[in-house]
Amino acid sequence: MHAGLIAAGLVFSAGTVALAGEYTVAEISDLRPDDLKVTAFVVTGDMEVRVAAVGGRHKHSDRMFAYPWLLNAETRCIVWSMDEEFTHRYKGSSYLRESEDDLSLKKGTYELYYFAGRPRFDGSNIQIDDLGDLKELLKDILGSGDRPSDRKLARQFYVRVLSDSDSFEELSTVPGPPAAVVQLARPDNDRYLHQGFIMNKQAELEVYAAGEYSEWSEVMVDWGWIVNAATRDRVWEMDRWNSEWAGGAEKNRVSRETITLPEGEYVAGYATDDSHTYESWNDNPPYDPEAWGLRIRPVTAADAQAIRPAEVTLPEKAIIEIVEVCDNEFLSEGFRLKSPADLYIYAIGEDDRYSDRLADYGWISDAETGKRIWIMDNDNTKYAGGNVKNRMFDEVITLEAGEYVVHYVTDGSHSYCDWNASPPYDQKAYGIMLSLCADDAGKGIVTLFEPSAGPTGALAGITCVHDDERRKQRFTLEKVTRIRIHAAGEGDRDDMYDYGWIESADDGTIVWEMTYRKTVHAGGAKKNRLVDQKILLDKGNYVVYYVSDGSHSCNDWNADPPDDPFSWGIIITEAKK
Repeated sequence: MHAGLIAAGLVFSAGTVALAGEYTVAEISDLRPDDLKVTAFVVTGDMEVRVAAVGGRHKHSDRMFAYPWLLNAETRCIVWSMDEEFTHRYKGSSYLRESEDDLSLKKGTYELYYFAGRPRFDGSNIQIDDLGDLKELLKDILGSGDRPSDRKLARQFYVRVLSDSDSFEELSTVPGPPAAVVQLARPDNDRYLHQGFIMNKQAELEVYAAGEYSEWSEVMVDWGWIVNAATRDRVWEMDRWNSEWAGGAEKNRVSRETITLPEGEYVAGYATDDSHTYESWNDNPPYDPEAWGLRIRPVTAADAQAIRPAEVTLPEKAIIEIVEVCDNEFLSEGFRLKSPADLYIYAIGEDDRYSDRLADYGWISDAETGKRIWIMDNDNTKYAGGNVKNRMFDEVITLEAGEYVVHYVTDGSHSYCDWNASPPYDQKAYGIMLSLCADDAGKGIVTLFEPSAGPTGALAGITCVHDDERRKQRFTLEKVTRIRIHAAGEGDRDDMYDYGWIESADDGTIVWEMTYRKTVHAGGAKKNRLVDQKILLDKGNYVVYYVSDGSHSCNDWNADPPDDPFSWGIIITEAKK
């Protein structure tokens, strides 16, 4: 069964019992495998207590798999836990450990927990001293030894808090973390939660978050953040460096900070991966399991008037939405800005971990010249949840008035239709969305158009060329004109295999040709080549040609594609001064 949080009854079992004159302050027993039980009590005056417990630790391991702990319900700080260094064998068992500790408890409220885990042999916490230990361990792992059943072990676990003072009261409910204005609490696996809030004035806030850190990926995989709704800046985010070990498994992390936020609108977010969350622990839970998630509350009563939850829409209605993108897609949409504007870009893609580029990504180009204005890359993106290769751009850029084309391209794996690893937390947004920021929304400054095969102002454009093609276009110059040639193709060792050239339509003379020495690397595989050159042509009629061989082209790359796959071909425009 999943490890659930349930109120513990005060049930006596065999083991340590109260001495004459002692009271049982709290007790947890009658446990089953994977149980996580809790009970609470109030200490009405400072008192001394004795904590007696039986837990679980394999004799070849240095880690407890079943143990109790005591938490201060008001501060959420650990008061006591069953430390394997101060335990000894219980009744000669290879799995059961017992301890007895004396504690001084201050006046306050306390929560007593017990996690009844199962023995785990993950290779990271095993101690082998000799061949006999190895043989015994192998028998346990293979089930041929004398290891008791998990249920039999769990029935022997217990913890009792005893005292000769009656300065305590039992509680029928467990307090848990203090109430918060913003609360993204106890999320399940594969969840993406968010809640908006408004600050009426500057105030101090306490941010309390618990989550999971992946040592293998070196990122938080269950974590929270706060975003400024207007600027899209992350004003706070839980990470490895502003958090500490939260108890239990090493991957459990907790962050508790006081931050100051100015007046404005904000959105708090929390995301989880596909395992190890509240009520679904795949390893030992943290000391404060109820804190899994994100909570935000004012520090003082005066600050309480400064914050209130609210519906904050992020983003505003998208003007362009290329989302839920599948494998081997190349999608484009055009838009026209009547005046300069701030645009919010929200894009999710895939990192190609074997190169310095993304495998699935978006970019914006000038519709007239084809020149790239903005591109999603490793440097301007951040982790998007799930597998570490999921990347996200979540910022605001400024564009001048003009015509633009938004592009999004994917490779042959890991996309919305077929994830080959854990997906990003916002799966449905895989792709790219553009929205006008609040100051420009509703002004009617954006119109959409269907992008042409090449730049709108091109004299000629042959783009996204496929295998074994020979394409041509005519263009005419009414006067001596300086033109710009932008061409991408395949080449290696001074030879070009996909390339273009320009001929005079009158006599067939070649006036320009794409050669390897004119090119530079176009991104992706080394053989992807790019030329961006300006030349002067006389008045007359011309034909631009482009040819490709039988492999590595716009519809079927046999190596990493270039940064701009759509530009595979040749584009002729009038050069601007």
